[in-house]
Amino acid sequence: CYRPRCLESAVPGKSHCRKHAPENLRTAAVGKKYREETVKSLRTGMIRTVGTIYLVKIIGQPYMKIGRTQNIKSRIRSIQNGLPFEIRIFAAIKAPIWLEEKLHDYFKVDRLRGEWFKTSGRMYHIGNMLQEGFKTEIYDLLEEAGL
Repeated sequence: CYRPRCLESAVPGKSHCRKHAPENLRTAAVGKKYREETVKSLRTGMIRTVGTIYLVKIIGQPYMKIGRTQNIKSRIRSIQNGLPFEIRIFAAIKAPIWLEEKLHDYFKVDRLRGEWFKTSGRMYHIGNMLQEGFKTEIYDLLEEAGL
């Protein structure tokens, strides 16, 4: 392997071992045409393909945040720390990390700024589907929308 201090043999015809395969490889995922994209964690250096996708609602305000994290409790504390309003988790589910980006694209007409969106009936519907664990139905809905 080309990596310093790696004692593994390189994969035949490649310059890396199986452990140090290129980080931009894509693997087949659940769903019809979707692919999981690998993401390298800056903190740990580990490659992630699954995380917690969440919807957070601001109590008494018509706003919701769509995000992803590896530690939901820590992330909620972090979000709450920067807001003058109380927040609640509306939905959270373990899912491929690409789902967050697809949800952002699906709700782009409702986007306020960054990962914050104006709540709508469609958002409540998706949130309820996430709570019930209907990932396949969400994948199909996103595919029908051309995402």
